[in-house]
Amino acid sequence: MPIRFLINCFIKNILHLGIQLRYQTMKLSLSIIIVLFISSLYAQTEKIEQLQKSIEQTLFVKPNEAKASIEELLKYKSSLPDSVVALAYSQLGISESQLAHYENALAAFDKGVKAAEKHPKLKANIFINKGISLRAQGNFEASLKILEQAMQIHSQRLDTMGIATVYGEMASNYNYMLMGEEAIIHLRKALDLLKNSKDPKKHIIKQKLANAYLNDGNYLFAKELYEELLPIFSERKDNNYYYTLLNYADCLMYLEDYKSAESILLEAAQGLREIENYEFAYYAKTKLGTLYKKRGQYKEALPLYREAYEGLKTQKSSRLMQVAAEYLEVLAEMEDPVMGLEIINQVEELKGEQIQINARDEASFLKNAIRIYEQRTMYRSALEASKKRFIIHDSLEKASNDFKIKELQEAYQNELQREKNDVLKANNEVLSLKNSKQRSTLIISFVLLGLLVLFVFLLYRNNKIKERFHQLELRSFENEKESIRKQHQLETALAQEQQKQLEAKEREITAMSLEMADLQNKIKGYIGHAVPENSEVKQLEKKIQQAFRETNYWENFKKKFIEVHPNFGTHLLKKYPLLNKNDLSFCSLIKLNLSNKEIGTILGISHHSVISKKYRLRKKLALPDDVELEQIIQQV
Repeated sequence: MPIRFLINCFIKNILHLGIQLRYQTMKLSLSIIIVLFISSLYAQTEKIEQLQKSIEQTLFVKPNEAKASIEELLKYKSSLPDSVVALAYSQLGISESQLAHYENALAAFDKGVKAAEKHPKLKANIFINKGISLRAQGNFEASLKILEQAMQIHSQRLDTMGIATVYGEMASNYNYMLMGEEAIIHLRKALDLLKNSKDPKKHIIKQKLANAYLNDGNYLFAKELYEELLPIFSERKDNNYYYTLLNYADCLMYLEDYKSAESILLEAAQGLREIENYEFAYYAKTKLGTLYKKRGQYKEALPLYREAYEGLKTQKSSRLMQVAAEYLEVLAEMEDPVMGLEIINQVEELKGEQIQINARDEASFLKNAIRIYEQRTMYRSALEASKKRFIIHDSLEKASNDFKIKELQEAYQNELQREKNDVLKANNEVLSLKNSKQRSTLIISFVLLGLLVLFVFLLYRNNKIKERFHQLELRSFENEKESIRKQHQLETALAQEQQKQLEAKEREITAMSLEMADLQNKIKGYIGHAVPENSEVKQLEKKIQQAFRETNYWENFKKKFIEVHPNFGTHLLKKYPLLNKNDLSFCSLIKLNLSNKEIGTILGISHHSVISKKYRLRKKLALPDDVELEQIIQQV
């Protein structure tokens, strides 16, 4: 028994010891796991903080480095808050925009907006950055729509700084759209909101105001603002500082201080290259070329334009067309049509590669392309380019007029709606008073028998209510009269604007006709001086005459004239049925108030022939000697 008892005790001790060892081992393993997890988490947090610091230091000065840091940071997005992820995508979009990778930038901004769904202020700021990127591509209308979304969010949050920032960015768009007055209005709104603020963004708004004054031709005031802001921006030599230098240099060029402008442009070009903003570095070279061109130094300007053109071509920049237009102008001045033709062909090929093109820049490009075609005696190509230029100019003028009409219509609708609201409010007050009257009458019916004194009092009160009701009706009538008056004023303004458009169309028709006639006369002059015995010259003459027959510019003139005066021909024939088709065409030119010389240029006849045609037309119309032919046609 004692031996068995000792054996059992020994076994129990062994088992207890094993359990304790196993428990200690588990505790040790768990402790190691916890330590490793905390170490890993700390290392990850430290890595994220390092990346965020690197992004902050390089975002606006070294976009390639910033982009690499942001992409590394986004690898941890599953463990990051939504706000941090949204901010990272916004910063990625900014870096891609600086590198002129606009499609990538827009995709990054869209991801940032999605991540910032629960953070309205951050979402609005991402919309602003996206609007800036769209503006850099030349897509101003889309940029304004995105900025409107940012404005709605900031307005709902009553965020004064956010609203002022959006006004500033909208003003930049209007600057690029050559709507200086609208830009200045938006910037003044922004500055009014920030007049008591010490936020650094106030300086950005002032910078945009300086840009607006520059575009509006107020160079001295713009120069003062730039000189006030540049020392502040120089503390951090980022994109904003160098962009301001470029605009300051433009201002100095307009003031003919070329020496100062040259040194500033050289600094800007060098600085932009150092912070890897190659697109604007090339653009700075363009402005330097423009400076030399203004001084007549075309040989010095040519290599700068060539470098800028080639650089922006590789960047697929939205500013390529503007630079190409200026490059062509220098080549035309130096009479180098061979290189000019090569540039024209390259630009035509690049149009199909999704490069954003500003319509005004394209019109300027076509203007200089026509000079190159004429120097190469490529008259048919010159005619086609001239036709394209006129179409673009026509569409730009129409867009500008449509915008003005839209503004007037919106003002009219807003004013009309406000007046309707006032009338509705007055009607509601009248209805409320009517209800009050009914309640008073009901009370009188209940207390009439025993409360004679109270009845008198209520009767008096009822008379007062009637008087007030009458006053409100009069006020409502006056409001309606005022509404009708303002409506008449707005309709008058619309009619005046439409009259301006008609006058502008007449000027366009005249300009187009004279331009085409002048070009045809030039070509006919060249043909007239050619050697008759030369078979090649005769063949060229036949081809050009065939081109004239194929391109019926008179039909284009008639279409444009009918747009401006649709019923002129009908009314004239009704009054004078003996007129033929040629008479109607001749009367159309008189209707435009053209001189005899201008009519002769368009029809290709002499001044005396025009006078003879007018004399025959007077006979056909049977006009008395004391009645002016021009006066009769203008009255139709």
